[in-house]
Formats: sequence, C-alpha cells, structure tokens
Amino acid sequence: MHHKDQRESSGNCWIIRSIDSKGTSHQAHLFGLEPFTTYHVGVVAVNSAGQVSSPWTLVKTPESSPSGLNNFTVDQRENGRALLLQWLEPVKSNGVIKAYNIFSDGLLEYSGLSRQFLFRRLVPFTLYTLTLEACTAAGCAHSVPQPLWTVEAPPESQLAPTILSVESTNVKLHWSQPANPNGKIIRYEVIRRCLEREDLGNGTTQVDEDIVFTEYNTERNSWVYNDTGLQPWKQYAYKICTWNSAGHTCSSWTVVRALQAPPESLSPPEISYMSMNPPKLLISWTPPQQPNGIIQTYRLQRNGVFPPFSFNASTFNYTDSQLLPFSTYSYAVFACTSGGCCTSKPTEITTPEAPPSGVSPPVLWAISASQINVSWSPPSMQNGKITKYLLRCDGQEYMAGQGMSFLVSNLQPFTQYNISLVACTNGGCTASQTASIWTMEAPPENMDPPKLHITGSESIEITWKPPRKPHGQIRSYELRRDGDIVYTGLETHYHDFTLTPGIVYGYSVTATNSQGSALSPLVKDHTSPSAPSGLEPPKLHSRHALEIVVDWDSPVKTNGEIINYTLFIRELFEREIQTMCINTTHSSFATRSLTLKDLKPFHRYEIRVQACTALGCTSSDWASIQTTEVPPLMQPAPHLEVQTAARGFQPIIVVWWAGPLKPNGKIIYFELYRRQIATYPGKSSPLLTYNGSLNTFTDLELLPFTEYEYQVWAVNSAGKAPSNWTWCRTGPAPPEGLKVPTFHTVSSTQAVVNISTPERPNGNVSLYRLFSSSSRTHTVMSEGLVTQQTLHDLRPFTTYAIGVEACTCFNCCSRGPTAELRTLPAPPSGLSPPQIQTLGSRMAFFHWTSPRFPNGVIHSYELQLHRACPPDSARPCPPSHTETKYWGPGHRASLVGLQPYTAYRVQVVVHNEAGSTASGWTSFSTKKEMPQYQAPFSVDSNESTVYVNWSGTFLLNGQLKEYLVTNGGQQVYSGLDTTLYISRTVDKS
Repeated sequence: MHHKDQRESSGNCWIIRSIDSKGTSHQAHLFGLEPFTTYHVGVVAVNSAGQVSSPWTLVKTPESSPSGLNNFTVDQRENGRALLLQWLEPVKSNGVIKAYNIFSDGLLEYSGLSRQFLFRRLVPFTLYTLTLEACTAAGCAHSVPQPLWTVEAPPESQLAPTILSVESTNVKLHWSQPANPNGKIIRYEVIRRCLEREDLGNGTTQVDEDIVFTEYNTERNSWVYNDTGLQPWKQYAYKICTWNSAGHTCSSWTVVRALQAPPESLSPPEISYMSMNPPKLLISWTPPQQPNGIIQTYRLQRNGVFPPFSFNASTFNYTDSQLLPFSTYSYAVFACTSGGCCTSKPTEITTPEAPPSGVSPPVLWAISASQINVSWSPPSMQNGKITKYLLRCDGQEYMAGQGMSFLVSNLQPFTQYNISLVACTNGGCTASQTASIWTMEAPPENMDPPKLHITGSESIEITWKPPRKPHGQIRSYELRRDGDIVYTGLETHYHDFTLTPGIVYGYSVTATNSQGSALSPLVKDHTSPSAPSGLEPPKLHSRHALEIVVDWDSPVKTNGEIINYTLFIRELFEREIQTMCINTTHSSFATRSLTLKDLKPFHRYEIRVQACTALGCTSSDWASIQTTEVPPLMQPAPHLEVQTAARGFQPIIVVWWAGPLKPNGKIIYFELYRRQIATYPGKSSPLLTYNGSLNTFTDLELLPFTEYEYQVWAVNSAGKAPSNWTWCRTGPAPPEGLKVPTFHTVSSTQAVVNISTPERPNGNVSLYRLFSSSSRTHTVMSEGLVTQQTLHDLRPFTTYAIGVEACTCFNCCSRGPTAELRTLPAPPSGLSPPQIQTLGSRMAFFHWTSPRFPNGVIHSYELQLHRACPPDSARPCPPSHTETKYWGPGHRASLVGLQPYTAYRVQVVVHNEAGSTASGWTSFSTKKEMPQYQAPFSVDSNESTVYVNWSGTFLLNGQLKEYLVTNGGQQVYSGLDTTLYISRTVDKS
C-alpha cells in the first residue's frame, strides 16, 4: 500500500491506496502516480490469521514536462515597438521549472525564470506569433501559438515626391507609400510652400505651408496629383505627410520651379516729346508687375503694326522720329518671356501741327479785264487744321479765309499777274508755286500824239508809241493825215512821201485792240522848203552776235553838199533811240560804213540814216536785223525733292529747274546730268538722264542711301551753259547681301557670333539682330549695334539655325541666310534619385529615369553605394567609402551581397562626353535576419572581478533587443551592453 505526501499542498490529508499481490512475489508495479510527487510506501503481509504492516518508506517520482500552460497576458508598450508579456505558472509544473522560453515565429526571444518579459524592438502594426515554453529537467511544454498585433505607430521613411511634369501653372507629382507604414494609412497630405518669400512690409517675410491636396484612397501603391493654380516661374517645394491612427511623418522637400508664362499687368507706355518740330517722341515703359518668368524681349506696336525689330530686356525706351505732323499715334508694349507674350493697353498721342505740305498752285480764271477768279484744292498733307488761306499777287496779299475760291478785283486790264496760294495751320504757313494769268483786254487809253520828223521838203516821218495803257494786244494802228487814212498796220512808224514842200500837214494815230480803240491828239508840222531826197534804207550785216556793220548810200537827190550823216538805232519794241552823228571829219563819212559794237546777242535792231545839207535833212526808212545767238549764261541750279515709291523702298528724285537768266537765243532743249558720289576719292562720270524741252524730270533708276548730284545744261543753237551741281541723298532701304554669321567661340550655353557688314547696307545700319529660325517662327536671341554679339542661355548639345537681321530705319530691315550652330555638350542635369523597387535582407533592386536635360549623348549610368551608420547607432560612426555597383547604359540595377539590417545610401551618376552629374542620395535599410555567431567572446579577470566582452561575437542582422549572459545555467545579465563585470565570490573560481 502507498499514499501521497500532500503536506506541501493539502495539509495532513493522506489518501491511502493499496495494491494486492498474491503468491510468493515480493514486488509490485505502482501506476497512476503523479510526476515529481513524494509517496509513502508500506508493505502489509496478510495471512489467514491476520496482517502485519511494515514502516513507511518515502519514494519521490521523477520530474516530467509541465502541463496546463496558459497564454500570455499582453500590455502594449513603447508605441507599438514593445509588448509586456506576463504569464502564470503551469497548472502542473511536474518538476522544478528550469526556464521559461518565448519564441516569436520560431526564433527564441526570451529564456529565463521570470514570468514577465518586455518584448522590445518590434515593428508597429505587425503580427507576431508567440509561443510560451516551460521547461523542467525532464522536458518542456508549449502553449498554443498566440497571434499578437503590435499597435500602430506614426509612419516612417516617407520618400519625397517625384516630379512627373511641370507647366507654368501646374505641377504633376508622384509618390509611393512609406517604407514603414507602421499601421493602416488613412490619408496622404500634399503640402506646398513657395520658396520666394513674400515681403510683409514691416521688415519680416513669411513662407506659408499649405495643404493643397488630401488623398483618402490609400489602397494603392502609388499616387499622382496635379497641383494647379501656381504662379509661373515661382519656385515651390512639396512634401508628402503620411497619416495613420497613431500619427504622421513627412518626407523631405522636393523643389521645383514652374515654367514661364506670358507676363501680366503690363502698364501702358508713357509718351513725351523730345522735339516738336520735327515731331520726335520718347516712348518709355516699365517692366510688368508680374513678369511670370525672365523677360527676353520687348516689342513696340505703333498703330497696330509691329516694326521688324524688338528690344532686349534692359531697354525701356525708344525714340520715334519717323512721324507725321498732326497725326494720332497709338503705342502699345509687348513683353515676352519664353512662355509667351502679353500686351499693354495702348497710349495715344497726337503730334503738333506743322506747316502744310503739298500745296498746289491755284487755278486762275480771268472773268473780266479787272477781275480774276482764283480757286484751289486743299494741301495734299494738311499737317493740321487749315486756319486760313492767303493769296499773294505780285507783292500784295489777299485774305481768302477758309474757302476754296476767291475773286480778285481792281486789276489792270491785260496784265499778267503772278498769284500763289498760302495755306496756314497753327504750326505755320506754306506757299505754293506761282501761277500766272492775264486779265482780259479793255479799250486802249492814253494814246500819245505821234512825233513828226521832217525828212525833206516832200516827206515827213511819223513815229508813235503804243498807248500808255494798251489794255490788250494792239491789233492795228491807223495813221490819218488831215483826216484821211494813209497807213494801217502794226508798225509804229510811217514815212510819208510825195508831199508838197512848205505845206502844213496834220497827223493823228488810232490804236485798236479787240475791245475798242483810242485816238491820239492831232499833231501838225510843215515840210522843209528844200532838202535832200531819195535816201535808201541802210544795208545791215551781222558780223557776229555783238556787232552789226551798217552801209548806206548817198541820197538820190542831195540838193546840195551833204554836211553830216546821222544814224538812228533802236531795239525792237524799245522806245529809246540812240543816235550817232557822223560829220565830215569822221572816218566813216567817206566810206559810208560803220560797225556798231557791244550789242546784245539775239536781239533785233532797227537802223535808219539821215543825210543833211545846209537847207535841210532827209531820212531813210528803218532797216532791221537780228544779232546772232551765243551760248546761254547763268543757268540756275536744279531743285531736288527726294521721295520714296508708294509701295516698297525704291527711291525717287523729282528734279525741276528754271531757264537761264540770259538765254542769249532760243532755248532748244535742256540736258539733265546725274553723277553718283563715290565712296572713294574722285567723282564719277556724269550720266545724261534727260534731254528735252520740259523743265521737270522724275528720276527712278536710283540706288538707296546714295549721294547724287544733278546738273542742268541749257542749249540753244549757239551752244549750251551748265548750272552748278545740286547734291542730294536718297533714303535708306533694307540692307542687301547679308552673309551668314560666323561663330568666334562656342560653349555649351554661350556663343560669340561675328556679324559681317552687308554687301550693300543701303543706309547706316542702326541695329543688328541675331535670330534663331525654326519651322515657322523667328526668335530674337540678341540685338545691338556691335558686330560681335554673345548669345546667352543656350541649351547644351542643341542645334540652332542662327541668322542676322540688319536694320537701317524703322521699317527697313532684312534677314540673311542662317548658319547652323551646335552648342557643346555639358554635364547632364535634372537627374532624379533612384527609386527602390524590391528590397530584401541581402539584396535591393533599383530603377531610375533619364535626366531631364541630357545635354549630350548619354554614355553610361553609374550606381554608387555608400554604407551609412546603423539606424539605431547612438554614437557617430566613420563614413565608409563609396563603391560603384553598376556601370552601363541601363536604367535598372540590382545590389547583392548586402548586409542584413544595414543602412545604405545609393545614388546614380550619369555620364556623357562633357562630364557627369550625380542625383541625390536615396537612403534605405535592408531587412533583418536572425543573429549569427562569428567569434568567441573574451574573458579577463583579476582577483576580484571577471570582465566579459562579447562586442565582436555576433552579427546582429537586426535590431538588438537584449543580450543574455548566464553563468552555470543561471542568468546573470540581460541588457544591451556588450561588456560585463562580474564580482568574484568565495565559492566560485
């Protein structure tokens, strides 16, 4: 029989069980005993007479594995990064508990006798399967695997967003989920801030951060957001804030600059006068209030038309001198960036009035002998409001008001009047050329009595003058002798013969024109008693233009001795008569021949001879002769007016001239010569451009911006006379013969360009402009007066078609052929950091994109790896050297041979022929593995202390939770240190 010793647990209550053994056997097997339990065993011998009991013997059953092991009670700690585990003893320990072991997913996390354990270095919001093991010397028992979730913690390792596209007012962003969500992501916030600070006006600036978008659909792996409403050419920074129920984390900033856009808020230009006459305007403007980029050029629009040139960004004014008086001009400014152009509101101005131009001579119409009707048309260019018209008539002015006609009265009949029109504005007056007209005829007046000259006893010479007021063209004269008509004709002299000597005769003259006649007073005289008679008119011979030889004969009847001859000389239509007395002592008396000198060329002279005796005189009739012509003299220089064809730039010169002051004959025609002023010394040969009788000529065959001189020759039958030369210069035109530019030096972003002067400048080149030509547009790259200009802000490794545009005036511009310019390569730019595609404990797979600006031919990509400090390193660690893990043309690479739970940084370096550019670093940490044993720990001691160092014993391959140090199976240390000092005791060596 036996019983269990229950004193330890249930006091003195014994339960006695018996086992019967019959026969002669002296052993028995006890079943159903409990492990690690003390039993009292006794033997009772029984026979038929009775029984006897032996003393109790103590027997203890061996240990066994515990049973009745329950699950943990769990308390969350450290924001999901630790669990406080507590548990009860097994229901039945079945021995002495040697250790409690905790396993997480098969890995031993804890071993000890304490019934609570702070399970640390956990990952938030992660499922851990924990198993509790209780061990005795005989074995171990396991609890049912218990799944436990750590609570959520704020997310970690959110990468910065990447830029997918950039425009002037919007940016498209892309981001992916954080490397460590640490919970269920409930939203993403896109936060933006403008890096260009806003001045608040009190010495402070403000940078605002705004949540521009919130994404609540978090089930995807990546997201895209298009941020709109940005200001062009502003620099913005974006970051992603990731939220779960425990908190949030934010990425680093990604900086981007919006593209340029057309400017805004461009003020109208300001206009001021630099000169009133001629009108010259200064147009000034200011930069736009919102440039929305880098201003490249300004353009000025006048009356809705663009000139063929523009201004650089540093030019804010322009002087416009090609203006017309009293004209309204509208100016608007265009400001352009690479994103486009904007225009200001126009500013209008009206130029001041000026004297009119293009005043035509008036139209004259004689309506009577004393009145002329004058009419006219307005000037072709009024240059203002016509305030009045004046008529100038032979030194006298008539106010004509603002009408288009005027009646001039109180004029003299049959008189030539020279009338010019004067048109006036508030800016001045301009006179037209003179127009001439004759008034109508009227009956003659003031006919003087004739003069009687007794030429002999039987003849009287009668001479008379035209009426002092002929009032027209005298058509005939009537000479009456004693009332009878003796002569009718146009001559103003008559020799009346067959008279009776010594008789008184009365003579009167009647002058007649188309309107009537005038009668002179009667004049009487008597013939001589006796005198020579029968004197013939002299014989005249013109030796040359200035001399006449006069020969005469003696009278038929001398009636005595001739004592002298008298020559009477007069010019045709001249009243003055010159006399030359030739007495017996004169050399010409005997020869009856005389040479008249110092006469006028091409003039008609009348000459008669008078022969006298002592008793009287007789005169011959008039003989007439005309002197010959000589070359003209004093030809005035021509007048020139330079004009331009109505369409285009073809120069025109209008030439007009007057006749010579001394024609000395009948002008047959005029010769107009032109010569070009050469740029080299000397004059060019004159070219005959016109030959004719007109006194005006329009010359069309001219070159622009060329100096010419004109000369007029007046020609008669005897010769010709030249004028002085008159100089002029034609207006400018677009240059011709522009050559392709040459490139002095070329870099990746700049080029120094040499500009050749045009073969035919056609003016003073006032502006050279370099333009870049594409399929349909021309972009101004640079402009100025110099022939060597520098192009800035070029894109590397880019081909441009560069041409030269030259201007000589506001609208006189032309473009030349283009030359190809290829900028040199430059190191690439705009390379984004590499992105993690797959991450493990000993490998990582990365991919990257091409740089936004290759700036050349990409030769290769280099993936560089740098080992950073451990994530939980409390002390500074020396940086490691950078290794190249990939070199090639691809955009993907895998990294192998990495260490578990190690922090790394990786970047991409892109190479072209000009150099290389590195992206930013991307940081990552490999996943963890189980720790590895690599070397024994070291032990050192002295008399009182044992020093244990296990700093190089393990490769952790993960986040350290704790080290456990045991001595003789007993735990002596638990913690994070790698060294331990143990005091010696007496019983331990």
